[in-house]
Amino acid sequence: MQFNLKFPANCFKILFALAIFIIQTTTINAQLPQYGWANTVRALTSPYSITCSSVTKDIAIDASGNIYTIGDFDGSVDANSGSGTTTLAAQESGNRTFIIKTSAAGTLIWAKCFQGLGTTNPRGIAVDANENVYLTGTFSETVDFN
Repeated sequence: MQFNLKFPANCFKILFALAIFIIQTTTINAQLPQYGWANTVRALTSPYSITCSSVTKDIAIDASGNIYTIGDFDGSVDANSGSGTTTLAAQESGNRTFIIKTSAAGTLIWAKCFQGLGTTNPRGIAVDANENVYLTGTFSETVDFN
């Protein structure tokens, strides 16, 4: 048995228009993300730079949920996004590296700055099971890692 169906010439145009209409009038309800908190590294004034800036390069999370953030800054920055101020200041001009450890709730635990005669350019950060912190990146001249 063979069927030979014939559709009117404009049938496909009507079906296409109907599909577009359905797509445009259908509301897609996606769940919006619910943020618990957000942190920032706020730029401060500096005698070494007209403008101060900071750039986050990488983050890592340890087994306890603590968050490690690495990046660079020019001038000075406030590493504490809470009510207090934890200032990291460059002693010379050029990019410096910051590392910030916050709790899973976003509370500052500690902040460190690496600097020296040259510039630093952090690339990545990792944390092992014993909470040892490993950094990658480049630097010029000499840098104090203490």
